[in-house]
Amino acid sequence: MSDRLALGRLPRLLRRPGARPFVRQFSKLFTRLERRLAGSGRPTIGGWVAGGAPVLVLTTTGRRSGKRHATPLLFHREVDGSLLVIAANGAADWNPDWFHNLVADPRVDVDVDGANCSARATVLEGGDREAAWPAALQAFPGLEAAQREARRGIPLVRVTID
Repeated sequence: MSDRLALGRLPRLLRRPGARPFVRQFSKLFTRLERRLAGSGRPTIGGWVAGGAPVLVLTTTGRRSGKRHATPLLFHREVDGSLLVIAANGAADWNPDWFHNLVADPRVDVDVDGANCSARATVLEGGDREAAWPAALQAFPGLEAAQREARRGIPLVRVTID
């Protein structure tokens, strides 16, 4: 499997700011489909493309609207039981909306392993990010290439279930 497919990187033309409206619309449609699949217990498209990687559904509160938004994401379970997700956004030049929402309000809900749990999201920075980076590289094939291509640092987020 290519690195491009493994991380779901967007073609270069679609990673630039001018393509943002199109990418947002496509992302909304894809998210609806992924949520349906994740809720049915069937394998998701993102999990299939990433070689069977596990998928969780992260629900954030919109920073402007106050509405709840559910987003399926690949994750890596850390030794301590916390969950590691990346805000790669297909290696686009901007962070995904769900990331901005959890920065504004780190209280999230997570559907994982058939259970819905309250959790807290923490954006990893400095030494914490450096310590988690090797596990992220191992769990998410293509992350290193995406980081080289993105014009921003790709955030790592630790989700700790309450």
